[in-house]
Amino acid sequence: MLITIAEFAQQRGLETDTVATYVRRHESIQSDTFKKGRLLALDMDSDGYKELDKQYPLPQPVQVIEDTESRQKLIKAQEAIIQLQGKLQEATAQLAQAEATKLLLEDKQEQLAKTEQRLQESEDHERQARSELKELNSKLQSLQDELIAEKSKSWWDKLRGH
Repeated sequence: MLITIAEFAQQRGLETDTVATYVRRHESIQSDTFKKGRLLALDMDSDGYKELDKQYPLPQPVQVIEDTESRQKLIKAQEAIIQLQGKLQEATAQLAQAEATKLLLEDKQEQLAKTEQRLQESEDHERQARSELKELNSKLQSLQDELIAEKSKSWWDKLRGH
């Protein structure tokens, strides 16, 4: 049975020029070819065809192998991945919540430190005011004592300036 180089290339999904170039470069294949009209042909029982078929074999169909055990393992692995992704999302949410809580706590601590500082400043101010008040009270008492002493003087003592 005869086959043309173009048919051979088409069956294998190759360019006709690729196969024709290979045939031209190999004398053992070229010697088994002959012209069939305008086309170059090859006898399918010849050694040249076998050598060309060895170089460019027919593509093998994909074989589907049914492996239920592997499929079950794959399903279990996918389910485990889905569970782990869910746990990861939960952990990420918890981590974000913890970060937000941490930031809030830091802000509250900062506010507390500022409040304590203001309280300390107020206490210092209060102590200073109390100290000034004591001094003023002491001065007032001294002035009142002087006033009482002045009031207790007789008009004669006042006149003499004692």
